[in-house]
Amino acid sequence: MQVLVYAQHLSGIGSFVRSREIARELAREHDVFFVQGGRPVPGRPIDGRFEWLPIPVIERRQQDLVPFVDHRSIDELMAVRGDLLDAAVWRIAPDVLLVEHFPFSKWELRDEILPLICAARSANPAVRVWCSLRDISPQSRFESGVSAAQVSSDLNEHFDGLLVHGDPGISRLDDFFSAVDRIAIPMHYTGIVAEKREKRAERSGALRDLLEKRSGIAVWSSGGGRRSVGITLRIVRAWRAVSSRGEVGDRVLVLFSGLDWSDEEVLRVEIEIADGPFRQRPFSADFLDWLELADLSISHAGYSTSANLLELGTRALLIPDPTMSDQTIRARRLAERGAVEIFEADEEDSQALEDAILRALGRPRVDSGIALDGARATREILEAAAGLRE
Repeated sequence: MQVLVYAQHLSGIGSFVRSREIARELAREHDVFFVQGGRPVPGRPIDGRFEWLPIPVIERRQQDLVPFVDHRSIDELMAVRGDLLDAAVWRIAPDVLLVEHFPFSKWELRDEILPLICAARSANPAVRVWCSLRDISPQSRFESGVSAAQVSSDLNEHFDGLLVHGDPGISRLDDFFSAVDRIAIPMHYTGIVAEKREKRAERSGALRDLLEKRSGIAVWSSGGGRRSVGITLRIVRAWRAVSSRGEVGDRVLVLFSGLDWSDEEVLRVEIEIADGPFRQRPFSADFLDWLELADLSISHAGYSTSANLLELGTRALLIPDPTMSDQTIRARRLAERGAVEIFEADEEDSQALEDAILRALGRPRVDSGIALDGARATREILEAAAGLRE
């Protein structure tokens, strides 16, 4: 199959990382072309039959689409993007077009996505167009004027199928979307799309050296959002307190900076952690190596980080970002399942945060029983729909 993946990340990076893992799985057997129109995200190379399709990069600031690093106007950039997408579709003539999250969100990209779908159907009338949706998809503040009826109407008119990348034992689409009964196209739950760790002969030198000197590590992951410096500083103070009382042994807390942190924000954290049981590292592609060997992970509750934790079975304290529509729901569902500890970020009690860290560190490692092979399931569903699998 010729597979074209359109996954435009605008605020966070979870949609991009999830789609990249699906593309990685598909590229083992098929020709995969991935539209790259968002800010760069570090990650492992994709082997197999894979090609990036770079187009001008945009992002969302406040309520508006803006160029990421470009002096042209957004209107000029969108016109160039449209021309490049159209040319790519006619060159590839895809058998499958995978569109991330629209029409459940990304409505500001409607005038780009619908022409892309139309061009794909013109280039290959047999193309199958699929919506690729995360596990938990309540309406966000960016889609406040879009009704469930509009979403289901667009699905039925423009798409051939819907892939929900979640475990229905944890969450179902009808938990958050009121018009499921109006969806007329086939819908499949794939399970969570979790990045699979590579078997490595050697770990990074920094990780190996740290583990030789200390009995263990914990990690804090700031993720791809822009609002994580404040909570990072609270976590540093809480870790310093429990460490000073000997409650976490000689473990070091490794802080992974946010993808969008400025130099000033990185320096602010460096000053705060001076002379303490901490290390700071940039957002990096080797994060899973650190997470796999950590005694504890502290993080927000985004899709990709949560998937990583479940895949590796790492003890976890989730601190959901309340400005993200999916995170509090996801964290509470996983806590109900017994998979994680949870701390609500709006709690101001420093002692409560310290207690939450110690509870999470004292948890046994558990197998959540959650379906985590969503990338493989996605490939198999697409193959079956194309008549390539019985």
